Order: sequence, then C-alpha cells, then structure tokens
Amino acid sequence: MTFERKFLALAAAVAAALSIATTATAQDTSRPPRPVTWVCQGCHGIDGNSNWPIVPNLGAQNAGYIEQQLNAFRAGPIASSIEIPTWFLELFWERQPLPKDARSGLITQTFMTGPAHHLRPDELKAVSDWYSKQPPPKGRAANPALVEKGRELFNRGDPAAGVPACHVCHGKEGQGEGPFPRLAGQNAAYIVNQLQGFVNGDRPAGSPMHGIAKDLTAEERRAVAAFLQSL
Repeated sequence: MTFERKFLALAAAVAAALSIATTATAQDTSRPPRPVTWVCQGCHGIDGNSNWPIVPNLGAQNAGYIEQQLNAFRAGPIASSIEIPTWFLELFWERQPLPKDARSGLITQTFMTGPAHHLRPDELKAVSDWYSKQPPPKGRAANPALVEKGRELFNRGDPAAGVPACHVCHGKEGQGEGPFPRLAGQNAAYIVNQLQGFVNGDRPAGSPMHGIAKDLTAEERRAVAAFLQSL
C-alpha cells in the first residue's frame, strides 16, 4: 500500500471514530471517555503515556492546561491533509526523527485542530479530566552531563542571559502549577521541539516562553529537556 493510500485509510478511520465518539452519551468516569479510546489513544495512549517521542505525555497533566490547549486548537482552522507536510506524516509510519528545520509548533497546531473541533464541550472536559487523573510518566535516563546541566538551568536559570529558573512557573519537581503545564517525565524530543516552536514564533503569542526560549542556546534547550525527561 502506498503512503498516500495509508494516509487516506487512516484519515477515514479517524473521521469515522470521531463521528461515533461525538454521539456518545455520558459514561462511567472510572472508564476512559469514548474520544480517548477511539481517537486520543492512537498518539497519547489510554493512560497518557505516548510511544511517540515527539508527542507529549498527558498522564497527570494539569486538567485545566489540557482543556486550555484543546480550546486553542478548536479556535484554529481545520487543515486538509494536503497542508500537513509529508515528512511529518512519515514520522508516524516510520518513527523517523524530526527534521532540524521542522516548525513543530505550527505542525502540532495543524495536526490537532481536526480532532479538537470534533469534541463537544463535555467531551473536551472529560478527556482533560481523564488524562489528569492518570499516573505520571516515569522518568527515563539520559546523558548524565546533559541532565546535570539541565538541572542547573531548571533550578537556577541563567541570570547573565536573563533566563529565569524554570521551577518558578513549572514547580520544584516539574509538576506544573496553575496555568503552567507539568513537565516532569515529558518526552525530551517533544520539549525540544516545542521550545523551538517558541523560538520560531509558532506557539501562541503572549507567552513569556517566547523570550525565554530565544535566550537559551540549542544545547541548553536539549539539556533542560533531558533533565525533565529524567524526573
């Protein structure tokens, strides 16, 4: 089967799943909401632990943050498959590394708008609540020197470069606080790509992370990501 046929088959399956998911009635909160079992788990897993390095783990994530992000995706236009770069889709078929020039924030926005648009408000909240109550992802080892450098930046920042300590917003253990997301145990590749998205201006305007990400070197972004993945 050609790549194009694979994608069309996937798109048809997702569309059918979304159609069924959006007709579901209220269900037992001890079981995953229908959108999670039919759609979300394909990338994020039932428990929020993703098998894809560039996809975020959602287990124990702040429910308000997940809901906020889904609403942001809903506010964007639904992209056609033609607008999604072929190399991005190939990541999911072949699990290839993200190209260095990838505009990850923009790509995430493009890929997530469709599923988010198909969620009713009650389903959106149910999905957010479900993932927030799942176990947090387990920390994974990374280069010790890189992890230590990331630990220093997370705890102390870099005053000379105007970079504040990450824990001020994201919590001493990276657990997230208020509107700020949980980062502990997050996939390092995902964090690096999102930081690059802030640098590129692909992430939503108004976030203080735009300036912070730009003040970090590429190596420092990788270091912070490695440390957070290890938590």
